Amino acid sequence: MNLPKGSGLEQLSRILSPVIEKYAKAAKKRGKFMLMPPKLVLPVKKYTNKKPATKKRTTGLTAFSTNPLQSLLKGVTSVISQVTGKPEAEDYKTVVKSFIPGDARLLKPQYPKRSQAIQPADLDRDARDELIATYEYNNAVRTLILKKQAEHWSKVTEIDHPEHNGINFRNIADIAGDGKMQLLIGLTAKGRKNTIYGYSIGENTAKKLFGRDYHWVETANLPKTGGKSSKPHLAVWNRDENGMYDIEVLHWNGLQLEPAANTIPYYTNRVVPYYLRKVKQNRNSINAWYSLANSLKKAEAYRDALIIANAGTRLDNEPVLQDRFFVLKNEINDLLQAP
Repeated sequence: MNLPKGSGLEQLSRILSPVIEKYAKAAKKRGKFMLMPPKLVLPVKKYTNKKPATKKRTTGLTAFSTNPLQSLLKGVTSVISQVTGKPEAEDYKTVVKSFIPGDARLLKPQYPKRSQAIQPADLDRDARDELIATYEYNNAVRTLILKKQAEHWSKVTEIDHPEHNGINFRNIADIAGDGKMQLLIGLTAKGRKNTIYGYSIGENTAKKLFGRDYHWVETANLPKTGGKSSKPHLAVWNRDENGMYDIEVLHWNGLQLEPAANTIPYYTNRVVPYYLRKVKQNRNSINAWYSLANSLKKAEAYRDALIIANAGTRLDNEPVLQDRFFVLKNEINDLLQAP
């Protein structure tokens, strides 16, 4: 009977054939082909003071011929475990390499930390991961998205960024709040700021939602009323000429990014701890003291903000920063006196 090519039965037959052949040869050598193992004869045990000799473990054909059926069953068990066991992990790098030019270079994002060059991610929420890979080719950056259907990988879409030469950030998040995951790519270029792009991925398409310059970026979940998390927001940090960050927490309103209504949790949980570490690392950094006071103000910790602002004022007499501290302290005092 011809077995279907590539079927599990064919695989079983192919792996089991050497075992059966080995069994047949061993039986032939003994002078008969046994379908059943020999009868088990229990020897009469004689009493003796001598310790029984330790039997050496037999291997190879000798072991096989002593109980050919056991060896046969062992071979069947091995085959079944191969057929029914967990599938081997797929080599994603080999898959991606088959879709990009041979001399292309895969790029690993710097952020979020522990990012990999190839990112499995369920973009369309169908419980199956797509593959996302960014690579550099001909002095341009491209991002490839692959999907597996019927055991075969195919290209969903590919995004070209000819004006960039590296990748700083890549992640997915439901920025649009539509139940699907949007692709966020932060790219670098020589002589200019990084740019974060947001894309909505469809069938064979990548629709650009926004592009925004940044120095540092992350996604943030802000709590709604009642303690539930809202859709992810985008926190964009841009450094000014004095080395201090202007921070925007943004959300997608369906048409564009706009400032979030409630940013207090982000300042409390992320920004204030960041500047506390900066002050501890360098207690003489006036920028760190000012930024800590300002972040405490935005976290609505007004009394703490005023204490830090007063401490920063006493550290340095530079006119520019003195003026900034003066304005900040007036703003904090106004907030403290507000009803």
